[in-house]
Parts: sequence; C-alpha cells; structure tokens
Amino acid sequence: MTPWKWFGGVIALALLIVSISAFVSWIDARGYKRASVECKAEDLQQTVDASNTRIAELETALAVSKSAAQDAADREQKLQEQIQNGRKEIETLNAGLRSGAIRLRDKFTCAAAKPDSNSAAGQTPEARAGFDESDAEAAFAIAGDGDEAIRELNACIDQLNADRETLAKRHER
Repeated sequence: MTPWKWFGGVIALALLIVSISAFVSWIDARGYKRASVECKAEDLQQTVDASNTRIAELETALAVSKSAAQDAADREQKLQEQIQNGRKEIETLNAGLRSGAIRLRDKFTCAAAKPDSNSAAGQTPEARAGFDESDAEAAFAIAGDGDEAIRELNACIDQLNADRETLAKRHER
C-alpha cells in the first residue's frame, strides 16, 4: 500500500467522520430548538392558565360587586320611600291640625282641687288645655326629623351588615 492511498483513505475517513459529526450536530441542534420551543410553550400555557384563573376570580368579584351595588341601590330607594312617607304623614298631621280634625291637648291636674261629685271616687278633677297650632306643628316637625334620622341610621346599619356579609362570603372562598 502506497502512502498516497493510505493518506487518501485517512482523509476519506476523516471527511466521513466530520460529515457524520456535522449531521449529528445539526440533528442535535434541531432537537435542542424543539425542546426549547416546547419549554416555552409549556411556560406560555402556565401563564395562560394563571391568567384564566385570575380572570375567573375577577369576574366573580365583579359579579359580587354588582350585586352589592344593586342591593345598596335598593336599600337607598327603600330609605327614600320611607322618608317621603314619613314626610307625607307629618304633612297629613299638620293639615289635620290646621283643619281642626286633629286637636292636641295637654292634661293638667290641680293638686289643691277638691274631688268633683261627677268624677269617680278619689279622682281629682282634670283640666285640659289645647296646644297652639304653631307649637303643634313644631312638635310634629321635631318628631318627623327624629324619625327621619332614625330611618337613615337604620339604613346605615343595614348597609354595614350587608357589607359584612359580602366580605364574609368573599373570605369563605
């Protein structure tokens, strides 16, 4: 065997090894790229799943908020109706007072008075005096203002209790 043949065979063998090595590297690089793409796809899927979970949580919170807002609006409407009814009642009382259909009286007893022969045994005679119309209207106005304040405070208590229930339901989840 001549050295040139032997050298040609070595070169051919070296070229074959380099070709196989390049082919394996190319296949390995494609596999790495594929693995990298699969890893990125898994990361993206995890991100999408987390986003979908968060969206569901936000939709639930939004539904609860809308429900709570509607409940608050209903309570406010009910309060306004009660206030209007209370004001109408006071106006009705004032109108009755002005027309004479309603008369307010204050009961007075005299300690020094002698029992009346027409009264039951042992009872002292009573005298009655009527309220001035303006005083009666002022008393009605004060009572109406007090009733309105009580209704508003009760509405605040109802709203507070509703908010507590909403928060309790939210924390149960």
